[in-house]
This record gives sequence, C-alpha cells and structure tokens, in this order.
Amino acid sequence: MSYHLSQATWREIHELGMVDVYKTNDEFRHFYGMLDVLAFLPVAVPVTSSGRACVPDNCVHARGRGHSGLL
Repeated sequence: MSYHLSQATWREIHELGMVDVYKTNDEFRHFYGMLDVLAFLPVAVPVTSSGRACVPDNCVHARGRGHSGLL
C-alpha cells in the first residue's frame, strides 16, 4: 500500500474528527483500509466466455480466445 495514500487517508480521518472511532471500531478501520486499496484495482477486468474474471489461472491471453469482454 502506498505510504502517501495512507497518510492522506489518516489526515482525512483526523480532519473529520473520527480518530477515536478509527482506533476503537474494527469495522470502520477495515472500511477505511479498503479505500486505500481501491487505488490499486484495475478500472476494468477482462472476463472469460463463462463470465469469470480473467486472471492468469483461468484466462487464455490470445486475442479472441478465452475472454469475451470487460466487467
């Protein structure tokens, strides 16, 4: 995870006055942790002809074979 992104998230939590909630509420902390990770997800994910996400284990990377589009 990016140090600077995490710092920006922490700064926002602090500016909103949510530090105590962040420190004591596991669900809240988990949610804000997931926000930082969103920056690293692809915008679109190729899918196979069966509708499954195209990852190295289940996707044929040849053009026109193994995937039918994007999610």
